Amino acid sequence: MNTIVMVSTMVEKAPNPQQFFKDCLECVMLSATNAVGYVTSHTVSGFTHTWDLLFRPERVLANKIFEIIESCGTKKDGSGPYAARDTFRLLVLKFIKVGVPIRMVLPAFPFKSRNRGGKVLGRLPDLGEDIGLARLQMLCDDITHIYPHGAELTIVSDGIVYNDVLMISDEDTWAYSQMLREIGKRYPSLKFKRMADLLGHSTTNDRTVYLASAPVQREEFVARFTPDGYDVEKSIKNDEDVKLTYLGYVKWLEKEMENVSDLKLDENGHFISNQALRRKIKALARKMITRGSAFTNIIKATRGDFVRLSIHQSIGINKFPIQLIPQAPGEVCRTPWHSAIAVSWDGSIKSGHAEDFPSESYELVYKDGRPYCLQEKSESQKGESRDESKPHREEASPLEPPSPPARIFLRSSL
Repeated sequence: MNTIVMVSTMVEKAPNPQQFFKDCLECVMLSATNAVGYVTSHTVSGFTHTWDLLFRPERVLANKIFEIIESCGTKKDGSGPYAARDTFRLLVLKFIKVGVPIRMVLPAFPFKSRNRGGKVLGRLPDLGEDIGLARLQMLCDDITHIYPHGAELTIVSDGIVYNDVLMISDEDTWAYSQMLREIGKRYPSLKFKRMADLLGHSTTNDRTVYLASAPVQREEFVARFTPDGYDVEKSIKNDEDVKLTYLGYVKWLEKEMENVSDLKLDENGHFISNQALRRKIKALARKMITRGSAFTNIIKATRGDFVRLSIHQSIGINKFPIQLIPQAPGEVCRTPWHSAIAVSWDGSIKSGHAEDFPSESYELVYKDGRPYCLQEKSESQKGESRDESKPHREEASPLEPPSPPARIFLRSSL
């Protein structure tokens, strides 16, 4: 009630009451300052002081930065801003006041799916990762366009957090992360960190050292950062973000693990029922949630003063959900490590499971000796299956910075 009286008094004293009231409403709707609540907590004397509180330039700038971050997300038009703006507002205002880059952190890019052929093209990064990294760089570039100190985005690989749960080797996790870092050299605003960095260990680019230390780091991470007495069932029930992540895990694990024969057998080597298999899938999902809670803790402990981004569906309170590969409205939000990219004959790009693009219609393209993407065949070629005995089509030149048409794709939905 006091808020309403105060705003009414301010409106009456304004030189142009109608316009002032309209500006107040717009300010609140945009969450530029959480204006009304902010004003009621201060002693206001006079219209000019009130106007400064409502429209302080750095607060408007912070709001524009949040709008750029949200433009990379999954938010539907007209759904309003994420509550994460309020969570990270003071942090972003601090960056602006001190004059330093806007620092963001994204746990992502763990390893390629184990379902190779069904979901992905191989074990190494491909065009999907290129698109994802380019999109993150463009997020930073867009912030730099309105904020001279720019932005930095740290990608923390969660590879050894989950790879043992999903029966993916440390060797494959290493190979993926090393190739990703090579691709990342083209993107100056992106930084890459591993578990060793978060644990305070010395990092290495030596494969042998990494393979020897990965199991030890995983064990230390789980022991130090899993919440005491963590109840995964209770967390799924009471935390909407955790519930969304869990349901997503259950859905994609069914596809992810479809070729793992041991999962379909009981302890005596007999095939189990579909219901029993689903119970195993849910158990894996719960284990991933538990690991994820530990990973959240280590991110908070080591990167708590960063704006948190996430590739998972979220209600948008403690993190900003983003898409690495733009999707058409209503399409499944796909990540590069769980999908393949197909380039259509007209140059448009689609993402999906590798098996969604039949060999009769799509040709496998290699780059630097690794599967890179699928290219739609010409009408005269369609109907021909892939002949592995023939030389692979090779995209010899390295990927250049995105051209204007590619930049449009990276910013918008397909």
